[in-house]
Amino acid sequence: MLGAGDMAGNYPTNLSVNETANVTIGIVNHEHSTATYNMITTLNGTIISYENYTLVNNETKLINYSFQPIISGHQSLEFKLYKLPDNNTVYRSLLLYLNVN
Repeated sequence: MLGAGDMAGNYPTNLSVNETANVTIGIVNHEHSTATYNMITTLNGTIISYENYTLVNNETKLINYSFQPIISGHQSLEFKLYKLPDNNTVYRSLLLYLNVN
């Protein structure tokens, strides 16, 4: 995950209600064959998006992801990556804690 300035850090963690925040998520295929991944994003455990990505070996996919919290409080934004066809086992995950005023 990359934050402001495409740096590993500077993540948008202190936000206001309805403020749009952006991160970049990178998926890299090192499977030695074409692979399809499903990324499910949750905010406080509620699914807010899901998308499939098919990458050839050694391909990198950068995803510009925007989100907008609509309530205040401490929240968690989680990105769960599944390597299909396995929809049950999380392959990789990232968690971002938010403080929304």
